[in-house]
Amino acid sequence: MTELLFFLLGATAASLFVLITGWLTAKMGASEPARGSWAFFGLGGVLLVLGLVQRSPAMLGAGAGVLAATSTLVWWSTRRGEHRDQQAKSFANELGLSYEQEPSSPRLRLLASTLTGAGDSNKVRRVLSGLWRGVHVSVFDFYYEVTPVDGPTMQRNFTGALIASSRENEPITIT
Repeated sequence: MTELLFFLLGATAASLFVLITGWLTAKMGASEPARGSWAFFGLGGVLLVLGLVQRSPAMLGAGAGVLAATSTLVWWSTRRGEHRDQQAKSFANELGLSYEQEPSSPRLRLLASTLTGAGDSNKVRRVLSGLWRGVHVSVFDFYYEVTPVDGPTMQRNFTGALIASSRENEPITIT
């Protein structure tokens, strides 16, 4: 009975650690909170092996908890991304714009990364483009990573819009 209790305590503590870490990562603005999940899967595997070798129910529980919580985090992150994709498709349909999950030409990605100059790596996703009120527009989500010297890699994201217009046009306001 005490072995089961230690197993459950280890599983609960480790699961909470992984889930809180993933939740905080999402709250800090990461668009893909499960991006570094390989580290948690590795930790779960190490804890399982150590738990078997040392015959420790708490460590076995922690390993099982880490693996279960990491799997849940990956599932939640994937569903979250799919939900954002679906929202972008619906929004594109409402505005009469076309939707691409990834840009078909590298021009938009190059332009976005040049304009921002940010990050070690970057990605353009969820591109809505076409004519809107007679003006050619492109709206996109832009993600970039920054790796500071003294800290962990941080992922940032924003939504950008490019509008093609001549100098003679009236000012365009985006709200």
